[in-house]
Amino acid sequence: MNILAELAALLAFRDCPPELLKEFARAAPAVRLPAHALVFTQGAEASGALLIVSGWCRSEVQSGDRRIVLGRAGPGEMIGETGLYTEGMQRSATVVAEEELVAIKLERTILDDPRAAAALRIVELRALVTLSDRIRKNTASMTRYDEPGPTDEPDSFMSGLLRTFRRLTGS
Repeated sequence: MNILAELAALLAFRDCPPELLKEFARAAPAVRLPAHALVFTQGAEASGALLIVSGWCRSEVQSGDRRIVLGRAGPGEMIGETGLYTEGMQRSATVVAEEELVAIKLERTILDDPRAAAALRIVELRALVTLSDRIRKNTASMTRYDEPGPTDEPDSFMSGLLRTFRRLTGS
């Protein structure tokens, strides 16, 4: 696995100088997960995130006896971002590798690592676009599946998702 070549091939990093990518790769290790591996588990403590370099995964939530597939993520997308930016949160969804997944592991310490700062800004901008799109799509689909009642209920899936978004955006 040549992680630098794979990172450079991602749309977000195509114009990045090779030295910037080398520093980023030094600050954040690459991980490889086999197809069908459980990446994150709904309800588990959220710690860190993954930047997908290659492969695809799907996110799903369990609500009672229903399993709802929220969507898929692939190369260039960050998954588990709440674990990177917040402490004490639980994973809001289960993520399963649909095929072999190569990713960069992003722990909270990377937020203060000067080696990763420039590349991390690129990753964060892409993550905000992705997160906004996920919230829009999930809001539309979850209004059909969420438990009845206002979205501000403490145990509501949507209220947890909205709280996370508010923390990330400072609103």
